[in-house]
Amino acid sequence: MSNLLREENTNGLTTNTSNPNILIVDDEPLIREILCEILSTEEYTTEQACDGVEALEKFKQQPSSFDLLIIDLKMPRMDGMALLAHIRKISLTHPVIVLTGHGSLENAYSLLQEYRIFDFFNKPLNSSDRLLFSVKNALEKAQLISKLMKLTKKLKLSNQKLTELSSYDSLTGLYNRRMFVEYTSHAIALVKRNNKSLGILYFDLDDFKKVNDTYGHSIGDHLLIQVSDRVKSIVRESDVFGRIGGDEFALLIEGDIDSIELINISKKILNAFSKPMYLNKQPIYITSSIGIAVLIDKKDTAEKLIQKADTAMYNAKKSGRNCYMFYSDIMNKIACAQLEMESGIRNALTNNEFSLYYQPKIDFKTGRISGAEALIRWIHPEKGIISPGEFIPIAEKSDLIIDIGKWTRETVLQQLVVWKNNNFPLIKISVNVSGKEFVKREVLQHLLDMFMKYDISPSWLELEITEDTLIKSVEEGNTDYRVIQGMDVGLAIDDFGTGYCSLGYLKEYPFETLKIDKSFIDNVIHNERDASIVRTIIAMAHNLNMSVVAEGVENEEQRNFLVDNNCDLLQGFFYSKPQPIDQFENFIKSFNEI
Repeated sequence: MSNLLREENTNGLTTNTSNPNILIVDDEPLIREILCEILSTEEYTTEQACDGVEALEKFKQQPSSFDLLIIDLKMPRMDGMALLAHIRKISLTHPVIVLTGHGSLENAYSLLQEYRIFDFFNKPLNSSDRLLFSVKNALEKAQLISKLMKLTKKLKLSNQKLTELSSYDSLTGLYNRRMFVEYTSHAIALVKRNNKSLGILYFDLDDFKKVNDTYGHSIGDHLLIQVSDRVKSIVRESDVFGRIGGDEFALLIEGDIDSIELINISKKILNAFSKPMYLNKQPIYITSSIGIAVLIDKKDTAEKLIQKADTAMYNAKKSGRNCYMFYSDIMNKIACAQLEMESGIRNALTNNEFSLYYQPKIDFKTGRISGAEALIRWIHPEKGIISPGEFIPIAEKSDLIIDIGKWTRETVLQQLVVWKNNNFPLIKISVNVSGKEFVKREVLQHLLDMFMKYDISPSWLELEITEDTLIKSVEEGNTDYRVIQGMDVGLAIDDFGTGYCSLGYLKEYPFETLKIDKSFIDNVIHNERDASIVRTIIAMAHNLNMSVVAEGVENEEQRNFLVDNNCDLLQGFFYSKPQPIDQFENFIKSFNEI
């Protein structure tokens, strides 16, 4: 018989429109022959297998070649139960009829219902008509299942298409306005709970109408696709990017953000458009106007915030286009001030406006200065001293903090060389290291370069990092700490107690010193809880063979408490404020009676 016109569904089940093929599995040749003869009366084609092993081999080779299986339960090598278990792993939908010569049909059903058996027959067969009727029904049911599965698949694909149409822009593949609003609403709800920040950049293409009028709408569509691709290539994966309509786009930015970061992203977008777009190999230059809105009023809805960003965009257009603008005058002033500060930091590095002040660390056992912390100061030619609290946070938001870190370390090493050459007693100098420097793996290479350049032992330099920096670096697999320790550079954890550093980090990572945060020292005399914390930190550090520095020591009571509890080094205004280098040298001479 011919097996043409066979249809196959996604589960391997086949249904023939002519001459279905049936696999007969029984260890008794006579039973197989009887079944073949009965089935041939309806022009079914048949194949035979003498046991489960042979049947499984045939079925595995091409499941789609069989429309139905008739299986005996009790067979040598592999019985019907084991065969069914294997078959159902391959196909859940092939119709199966079971033959059993042992026990009642009720028992067979209770054993085999999990394998989706279509029908059961006792041996010997008493009625060929009932068997043919059962085979016909099983094949018809399989055909219906096949059609139903095809319809289900089509329905699923249709639903997916509908979801895409309702959620994504058909031209660019970006989120459409509805989805962008939905994401923004969700983000606003999160901001209200976790006290984070949220901003929206809303932008369009300047004079996009001229492109459509000059080149046609199909060329304009290609331009919009290129625009979306360029912006996608420069934004973070966590940012939500959508096409609001026409040539208008919006970018949702969440997390610990401020105006500087939003400005930097806006600059990247404007810079991306500074290069020509190519349409039919012809370069087209476009610009963009960007409006920025930050969630300040927690009562704002997503639509309201988008509207504010849209308003800011039109103000940017009024201001000359190809620029960005914040929604409010206040935000614009803040942004301009921060931008001015960033520019000032660059000039300060170039014009040598930074200076290092030194605050001594007193060894309570010897009563002498044994170290100091180098603290950066900005001596502005017009504004005078600018506090680190004003410019360091802005530098942290850009790579300027890396330049400041390099300048600080090199300046300290230069000072140590001067002391060495002048036979001035050397003390260990500690410097703060930004988290960004470690994350970008800038510190180790810079130290290698500096110690090649300056003839000074690395043991006189100590790096102070915060708990948060340590944790983030460890999570990213940064092993620079171990190499730095191998160079004999000191490592200290700064502001200990304010972060979430695991004791496991203290045990596993090569830190020599803990610095107790000033917030604990402030109340150590009047707050027993702070006093207990300080005692515990000191005892724990000593048990880990680490020394302890208390910063922010401002009075004699604090000093006496720390000395009584064996704190190794004391730092604070009780001894000295940070001083410029000439005053610091004189202070060392006087204090240490040099």
